Amino acid sequence: MEHVPGKTVLQHLADRDLTPWQEHRLAEALGRLVSEYGFHATRNRDTKASNLIVREPPPDRPGSNSTAPIVDWLVVIDPDLEPAGRSEKHPLLSALAECVGTGCLPRRSVLMRVIWAIQEQISVGDGNRVGAAEVRAKRHAQWRQLEEQLVRHGDPTPRTNPLEPAGAIDC
Repeated sequence: MEHVPGKTVLQHLADRDLTPWQEHRLAEALGRLVSEYGFHATRNRDTKASNLIVREPPPDRPGSNSTAPIVDWLVVIDPDLEPAGRSEKHPLLSALAECVGTGCLPRRSVLMRVIWAIQEQISVGDGNRVGAAEVRAKRHAQWRQLEEQLVRHGDPTPRTNPLEPAGAIDC
């Protein structure tokens, strides 16, 4: 596996090193990425926040000449290899569960921005423009689905804390 430069989304959340403007731009980029993989029928089995690499940070203010943040998955799998029953899992469940388990929760407005971006991409991608009330209802339905799945998930504490530095390997 090749090294991908950048910090993970979880590291940014833990370090609190992004401005609110940057957090929202990163949330939009993450939502677009999740939707893009959905449109291509590709699933990522391990969408934890520690597997989402921010290769280029978001611009620090409105009107900046910086490009949008670039976020990459570390692990992508073919949907045909996905075990039965896992496709009903909300695409943000693993990321949110890891954030809860490590105590690095994004602000609610940032999480809703990710859902907003996912829903925006879906409505544009399928060419079916719907009214604002219907889009809002779909976003809130996604929020409820994510909350319900998080409750059913059980203890979200990771077995290995991804924020702790990796120990030296004994040879």
